Amino acid sequence: MFALRARATDKIHKRSVLCENNITERMAFDICKPYDLVSPIYNITARGGCWFCPKQRIYSVYCLWRGYPEYFNDLKTIEKDSRCLMLKTQSLEDLEIRFINGYIPKQRQRTTGNFTPRRAANTKEVCIPACFEHEGYKTVKVKLYWFCPVCGKRRGEIKTVRSYDGSLCLICDGWENPCGHVDKYDAVRDEAASNGLNPHYTEGVL
Repeated sequence: MFALRARATDKIHKRSVLCENNITERMAFDICKPYDLVSPIYNITARGGCWFCPKQRIYSVYCLWRGYPEYFNDLKTIEKDSRCLMLKTQSLEDLEIRFINGYIPKQRQRTTGNFTPRRAANTKEVCIPACFEHEGYKTVKVKLYWFCPVCGKRRGEIKTVRSYDGSLCLICDGWENPCGHVDKYDAVRDEAASNGLNPHYTEGVL
């Protein structure tokens, strides 16, 4: 009998060279770090990828909107020319309105083997105003991943600062990021409520 030819629809199974050499994700990161080949995006999210990917998570879209508005606007243009919505359930314009109104999507915590993208060593606890009208005494302690949420570079050193509510002065923690991006307290409170490090915290309330 003649040998049957493989059909075009038959799946061809391929495996990565990393898989063939039993190199785990953790090992790959350890190999790349000395050569500065790890993208800074891993400081603020558990996964990188194409900015125009239709399968990206909402938190990835949020990072794009906050850190790279020009790409987010391009993505909105692409969506208008597409036959479907990028996120299936809501348009990017609707999602942008939610972002502007303070919505921060929850981010997925991914752990592979012994590797966790955000290790405890990269978190800090800070004392900040508990709300906008703090009346000179309302503070809250929250834990943050110590990376700029815009560019992924490390935040600055913590120092004691004064925050004013009219003439009322509050002593709390502050920092200046070397990257130049400013962490406003309202954004920090939103971040603390959604980063998974403060399970009993909701914005402004413990």
